[in-house]
Amino acid sequence: MITLLLRYSFLISAFCIITSIKCCGQFSVGADYLHLRSKEWDDLIRTYNFARPWLEEKQPFLTGGISGSLGWYFRLSAKRSAFLKPVFSYGHFGSRSESGKQSLDLSAEYYSFQLDFNFNPRAMFRDVSAGPLGTRLFISLSPGISRWSARLKRNREEYIVRAEETFHPINYNFSISACIGYRAALLAKKWVCTPVVRLNYFPRATLTDIVRAVQGANETGLSDTSKNMMMITAGVECTKIFPVRKGKKGYGIGTSAY
Repeated sequence: MITLLLRYSFLISAFCIITSIKCCGQFSVGADYLHLRSKEWDDLIRTYNFARPWLEEKQPFLTGGISGSLGWYFRLSAKRSAFLKPVFSYGHFGSRSESGKQSLDLSAEYYSFQLDFNFNPRAMFRDVSAGPLGTRLFISLSPGISRWSARLKRNREEYIVRAEETFHPINYNFSISACIGYRAALLAKKWVCTPVVRLNYFPRATLTDIVRAVQGANETGLSDTSKNMMMITAGVECTKIFPVRKGKKGYGIGTSAY
């Protein structure tokens, strides 16, 4: 079920866009910078560099990346400024080094699905001024599932793990996240622009055979699985506000508090 959900995420995204229009959901797109904190995978790169002192260019840690996302706000309570937001996202990390004729290209990517519960703590206990997407300042909490994969090239050739099998692990990892955002501006009465910062926590995240692919035969003390992995994202989200049609439910542009 999880495999099918992530594999056909683009078809599901198209369905959700149509559904959001019909059901007065608000369609959003986002772009983020990613910072990954993984002790085990950092140790792997550190060991690789230490074992090869002749390298002119050290292998960078697999920490920096970019991502894009699609989401849909469905209002649970206008009075309490509470929303439910399914989010599909894609992220990519890269690490490359080159020394003379030798090069190593390591990349990792993920597809994820999260279900955000979006709210403002003050609105839970009293009425507050709110726009079409609720209050300006908000917090969200969400569980998620992600499909992680990786590739490695040595001297621009795909690395063979065993018996002509190229290195391309696919693993599914669970996460929970917390986000804080501020709906800063309403542009052209159609788009709400929101800076957001999110912390994603992965109890366990695995990339099968990554130690063998990077380090080779020496796998002592290294692990394919990262425990208590953190991923910090910072970026901007833009949400399309659909106008109210006569006789239909909607959010209403004219009453915006932005």
